[in-house]
Parts: sequence; C-alpha cells; structure tokens
Amino acid sequence: MWRSKFGKCDNFRHEPTGGHITGYATQDLKTGTFTHADAGQMNLYLNYVREHLTLPDEADPVGIILCSHKDDAVVHYATGGIATKVFATRYRISLPNEETLKQEILETQRVIETRAAAKKALP
Repeated sequence: MWRSKFGKCDNFRHEPTGGHITGYATQDLKTGTFTHADAGQMNLYLNYVREHLTLPDEADPVGIILCSHKDDAVVHYATGGIATKVFATRYRISLPNEETLKQEILETQRVIETRAAAKKALP
C-alpha cells in the first residue's frame, strides 16, 4: 500500500503480489451531505491521478466519497456522466457489533462468489 496526498484527498496505491490488479483509490471525507460539486471535485482528483500518478499497466483510479448523508438520486445523476468510477457512501460514527459485521462479510463473500460463478458460466 502506498499513500500520497493531493488537494484534500488521500490517494492509496494497492501493490499486491501474485498478479492482482494494481491501481489507485482516491478517498475524500466530507463532513456534510453529498452534493453534485463533490462528484465534480472527485472527478478533478481522478483525472490528475490518472494523468500524473497512474502507471501504464495499472487500472484506472477509483474515487470513494465518504459523507455524513447522501441522497441516492443526487449521487446517481451527479456521477452518471463521469467516465471514471466514483462511489459515494454514508459513513458511520460507530461500527455495528461483531456478529453483524461477520454476517455482512459472509453475505458479501456469497454475492461475490455467486457473481463470479455466473460470469464463468457465460459463453
């Protein structure tokens, strides 16, 4: 994991071994509600990272906006025309209990495995 700072965002480069995809994840922490301006700002950050930091064999950078509140419709329309991958999600002040986290992880693993199996079954 490699980390740099650009503007108000943290950029993380994932450099695993074993042939996995490498690339940047740019994160922006917002203390307020997600707005269309946040998507535009993230797009600026991602364009900079792609042009100046990303190596030719790396995947395109991904933007993650963590905010205290979000309206799914605003996120949908604000990020719809952006060619890069931008995600907005609401952060939590406290974590769920251990059992809830365990169940969430298991469910996420099940969904990923199901999708992978379905993708393999395609001609």
